[in-house]
Amino acid sequence: MDKPFINEQKKLFFREGKITYLRPLLKSDLRTEYLAWLNDPNLNKYSSHFRSWPTLEQDLEDFYFKGLKNNNNIVFATCCKKTGKHFGNHSLNNIDWINRHAAHNVNIGIKKYRSIHYIDSLNTVLDFAFNTLNLHKITGGAEIPGTMEFMTRLGYKKEGVLKKHVFRDGEYHDIVVFAIFKDDYLLKQKSNNK
Repeated sequence: MDKPFINEQKKLFFREGKITYLRPLLKSDLRTEYLAWLNDPNLNKYSSHFRSWPTLEQDLEDFYFKGLKNNNNIVFATCCKKTGKHFGNHSLNNIDWINRHAAHNVNIGIKKYRSIHYIDSLNTVLDFAFNTLNLHKITGGAEIPGTMEFMTRLGYKKEGVLKKHVFRDGEYHDIVVFAIFKDDYLLKQKSNNK
């Protein structure tokens, strides 16, 4: 049995879920494994951010030192509570502080964390977005088959389809756009806690 992870630097726990926690992205996270996630064609097949050209070490450094210093984007390192393993990132992007909405993006780099760890960390991000930042709506989009059915179970609703929006494997593909509203999220959390 694995020994439970004990974080000697509790201050790095920014928000905690049941089995995951969010913390700031650290310079030490910019390691070879992280670069491999961003360049893995299977992991990023459906990501318009990373599949077009390789991500270089310098790109990570530039992102870390320049891209993170922006009040309209928040990036979290997502980690397993039991092991402390950094397995992916969540981000809230293009935060509109007047209209109270943001886009959510996620990259889970280690396959074994793509189910219940993903759900737990997503709920932690949504709790932060709605109950701390007081955002009203979180949006997302995907071309991955079956994503909408999965997101519906988490409380998201389909808002539309961007027709022939991304180019992959020699043809254009649609993007399903979905969103979750604060009221719907809080209602779902309340029913889950009964």
